[in-house]
Amino acid sequence: MTSLRWNFLMLVALGLLAVMRVVAGSAPVALPSEEFQPRLNFSVYQPSISRDPFLKPGTVLSSAGLKTADVTLFHLDGFLGSTNNPTAIINGMVLNLNKPVLLETERGSIQVKAVKITLKGVTLEVAGKLVEVQREQ
Repeated sequence: MTSLRWNFLMLVALGLLAVMRVVAGSAPVALPSEEFQPRLNFSVYQPSISRDPFLKPGTVLSSAGLKTADVTLFHLDGFLGSTNNPTAIINGMVLNLNKPVLLETERGSIQVKAVKITLKGVTLEVAGKLVEVQREQ
């Protein structure tokens, strides 16, 4: 059985070498320049509002509309991971340390970043301000 596999693999390898020799021996065909003259039209689109192409349409990343970072917007659902790699679940979203996440709240989508995760709670950075979300007792 193994000699049959070996013979098959050798035939495949020899076939690939033969194909490579044929391809390497052929020269590319160049088109005469008078036959192909592309006409390029440059885009003149000027967006009125810039957006991140990786987000859903209509999502607002800036948290500038928040006058204060309100702790009532966030609910600590639980914890995952270990003490070396803590992870928190807030408003149904998983937050790792120092990785920005877009959270859905009553006021819309807000970008937050967990800067400290302990068993007592999570410290979030929201619009440049720190917010402490604690476990419910």
